[in-house]
Amino acid sequence: QMEQLMEGISRIENVQLVSEESFFDRLVRGKRENGTYKIRLVNGLGDVEEIPPASDLSQLLHKIRPLITRVFLMKRLAGIQNPSPPFQISLEALDSKGKEGRRNFLLGENVAFEVKVGRPCYLTLLAQDTEGTIHILFPNRYHKDNHISQAGEVIIPSREMGFRLQFGPPAGKELVKAIATERPLDLKAMGVEGFNQVFARVRRSQMDIFVTRVEGALTHHGEGQWSSATIKLRSYKK
Repeated sequence: QMEQLMEGISRIENVQLVSEESFFDRLVRGKRENGTYKIRLVNGLGDVEEIPPASDLSQLLHKIRPLITRVFLMKRLAGIQNPSPPFQISLEALDSKGKEGRRNFLLGENVAFEVKVGRPCYLTLLAQDTEGTIHILFPNRYHKDNHISQAGEVIIPSREMGFRLQFGPPAGKELVKAIATERPLDLKAMGVEGFNQVFARVRRSQMDIFVTRVEGALTHHGEGQWSSATIKLRSYKK
């Protein structure tokens, strides 16, 4: 049964099976017990992601596919880095007391992001949530102009911005990425939905295309015109 499972996983796009001794992103662990598959994915640090129990292989693969897709897109987003950044940029998470440096947050906690840029730029702040959906945190419905007029520190959201960011369920891993460019990114051309809500988002069916278009746009900008910073966060239940 495990051989059939691994064969099915190998057919998922962007998956390559390797031996346990090789470098890997995820190990598959689990068993079939009383007619039910109980599977876990374990990363190199020992973090465990439980797959909901499934009664047959097709159902199990249906549950595994979106998780692997999310992990792959998160890896691609994190990997968007300028090898020769023309200016400095840093990104930090701030808790409700303004304390920076935290990476673990309780569900329901508020969070803000401190971005420091080395020169005037256009700032785009992206977040991929625990379900894999990509949200555009900045610009947003309230602040469509994302031009940062001078070098220094920007807090998103600041007290004056009129909105809050809060960790909602389900608990898990999230990625936040700040991209600073000399010219604004054309988010509409990248398939981003309008600001009908506070934050625009990328439809799940378009996320792979969106990441590819971000990569292409930054390549078109040239190494001398953009910098980026990334942090990974984790939310948890009491």
